[in-house]
Amino acid sequence: MSDLRNHEVVKFFGSFNDPDMVAHPDTIEEFLNWWLPTPMVFEEFYRLVGARVKNLNPVLRWWLSQNTNLLRAGAMRAYWGSRYEVNFKQWLPTYIDQSEDRNKVALPKLPSTGTKTSGPTAFFGLTSAYAVGFVSREVLVMQLVNRFKNGIFWQLGEKDKREDLLYLGKRPTSIAPDFPPAFADFLLALEDLPWQDALVTAHGSDEDDN
Repeated sequence: MSDLRNHEVVKFFGSFNDPDMVAHPDTIEEFLNWWLPTPMVFEEFYRLVGARVKNLNPVLRWWLSQNTNLLRAGAMRAYWGSRYEVNFKQWLPTYIDQSEDRNKVALPKLPSTGTKTSGPTAFFGLTSAYAVGFVSREVLVMQLVNRFKNGIFWQLGEKDKREDLLYLGKRPTSIAPDFPPAFADFLLALEDLPWQDALVTAHGSDEDDN
């Protein structure tokens, strides 16, 4: 096993839970514009922890670029195999329980399904699409600024400050600032896991459609 803890993407993920940024959500955009690694750096890290970009044909790459977890699901299964379909989905409830216990705040539920996994799943999907060049830096920054600011406002009990994302015409599900560091630890644990395929469909069946 190589030591990936010093990889640029791991350091970037670890920076999200900085107390100063949590205390000043308006600094998130500046942080992302300055510190977001390039797609090439993301692709390298994701490949090292098991992603297979060679599995993405042009159609699946297009699905990966779409705006909801539901539409990205088939491409995520192709790109990550069972790491997405099995390992990630089994790990998410553990992260949610630990986050809520640590912050003493219940994470928001997706109104249509009552689940709390939509924001973290979107982070995985959006950064995967960015890594293979199918989401631009500008779009990723826009999405993450909105999702993390809203996540911080939720955590601080200032829910009325949450905002919609105009180009989507809705308020995307939020992401708590403690998710990226926890997600980095999850990914690092996958490095030596053997590849296993996952069922690939165009649309998938993920319930967290946001």
